[in-house]
Amino acid sequence: MNHYGSIIIFSALFLAVATPLVATQAPAWQAPEGEPWTIREVIRGDVAEARHIDSITDIDGDGVLDFMAWLGPDSPQNAGMVFRGGDLSMLQRMDNLFINIYYRLGTGVALKTPTGLRLAVGQRFGNPGVSQFFIFEGTPPRRTAVIPPPPPQGGPSQYSLFGVFPAGDLDGDGYDEVLLNLGVSLGWTSTAILDGATLTYKWVNDYPISAWSGAMTNRHPEPYQDIDGDGIKDIWVSFQSGSQGGDWHTRCLSGVDGHEIWTDIRTTGQTPTAGKLPAVIDDANGDGIYDLFFTKHAEVLQGEPGFFRVISGLDGSLVWEVPLEQYNPGASESPPWDRIGTKAYAVHTGDYDGDGVADIAVGMAEAPLPQGVFSSEYRIWMISGSNGDLLLREAVDTASRQPWDNDVIDSLGALFPIGDIDNDGWAELYGRNWDPMTVPGSLDFFIYGRTTLRHPKQAREGDLIDLGIHIPTGANKPFKIVFSTGFDAMQNGFFASGVWNTHLVDTPLLRSSVHASRLSGILDGEGKSKVKVSIPAGLGLAGQTLYGVAFIQDLSRPGGILTKSSFAVIEVLP
Repeated sequence: MNHYGSIIIFSALFLAVATPLVATQAPAWQAPEGEPWTIREVIRGDVAEARHIDSITDIDGDGVLDFMAWLGPDSPQNAGMVFRGGDLSMLQRMDNLFINIYYRLGTGVALKTPTGLRLAVGQRFGNPGVSQFFIFEGTPPRRTAVIPPPPPQGGPSQYSLFGVFPAGDLDGDGYDEVLLNLGVSLGWTSTAILDGATLTYKWVNDYPISAWSGAMTNRHPEPYQDIDGDGIKDIWVSFQSGSQGGDWHTRCLSGVDGHEIWTDIRTTGQTPTAGKLPAVIDDANGDGIYDLFFTKHAEVLQGEPGFFRVISGLDGSLVWEVPLEQYNPGASESPPWDRIGTKAYAVHTGDYDGDGVADIAVGMAEAPLPQGVFSSEYRIWMISGSNGDLLLREAVDTASRQPWDNDVIDSLGALFPIGDIDNDGWAELYGRNWDPMTVPGSLDFFIYGRTTLRHPKQAREGDLIDLGIHIPTGANKPFKIVFSTGFDAMQNGFFASGVWNTHLVDTPLLRSSVHASRLSGILDGEGKSKVKVSIPAGLGLAGQTLYGVAFIQDLSRPGGILTKSSFAVIEVLP
């Protein structure tokens, strides 16, 4: 059988099977309890190590979160790569932004302007050390130096830069502002807003405590809201007094001039709150304003049980607090390597329990075992946004990455929030995966998301299998499913020249499925559908692996694509 003959025969067979596909609207269909998380995408570092995904904001103005990955900022070769939300294609790359490799902190964000993309990059040498701050824009990128603001009167001669964060477009002029966390010794911690249009400082707020400073981890296209009703968005910041325990100072500052709208101070005990950067989540108490989620890990040796806590973004009042003991009875008596909440980072996700309030995904570090040995697991908890109830807990085994290759052999660190970057209605998390046989180590970003295309792991030729789609943002929109017998983790795959980034290899099976009209349908009002697919017999599929993905089509978007599902991986048994 020649190559083209196989295509014709397969295409015909796809249409000739009694019911090769029945796509029905199924409002009653429910995803199985404990639906797992899965790897949605891998971003590979080609210049030294994968470092951080620091900037998550809507760069191209399409309402979907875009993000920037930093590669090797402390090495001679470094790059910032900006990726489009939705299809995760690369928008822009800038190389060698950090001009000095000596030390230490390389941090930056991608910003939108009326004329295109801009990068804001900060760098600190030494601790506290000298800080530098630059704006890059244009092609080739031109660099503009920004002088740090003067320290408060009576303070030391200079600030140290602790972080650069996107503030979104606070004043509605089309330019994203930049939030800088600036630290000084002698008891000062400062927050500054750099105006995106003029590249001058709108204001600097000096706070008289020695603290670990941090902006909230914001995972919304527009991360801040107008709290005081003056028409300008305001910001939240949070500081921990002291590096080894102390109080958390959470503050809401005016976007106009930085004055304090409210401050909340809460005691955390003698050990640091895990994560150090509290998270902005969706509205948990029904007042229409985002709220703020905190974690405090259980520290057995100090007798501190730990908690999950939500406070109001409107006024700082307590919404709910749940001790970790409630989630895991006996945790306060467990050995220190089994403490809950260590390196826990949270992000709002979709409404998992259906109560009308967005729930919270908490990603935790891989579970450490005795004698300092690490497992290959990440732990993810789903927490009710309404009251803190534990909806489910899952373990993601990083040692099993099918269909992604397994050349990265270990994992390290926490799962960090990244927000809904693929526009499927569920937030994603990312982890940095580490190969101890290489230097400097951490090489790749792995993006973890909800499994949105449910499927059996195994089937035989002739079997009629069930697929379940659940993509909330695809409600009432048409979908298309394609299959292939090949998957290439390193290539975009089918439709690589467009915006469909599938990793599926161009095979006869794929071409046939693309043209099979029955592999299409319309999702219901909740973004769900149950699909029946027949595995064709007589094509030599036994012993092979089928790779499938569903696309949600939206003709108003470039390429007609809204988002894609997770990958289906089905082993065809002999």
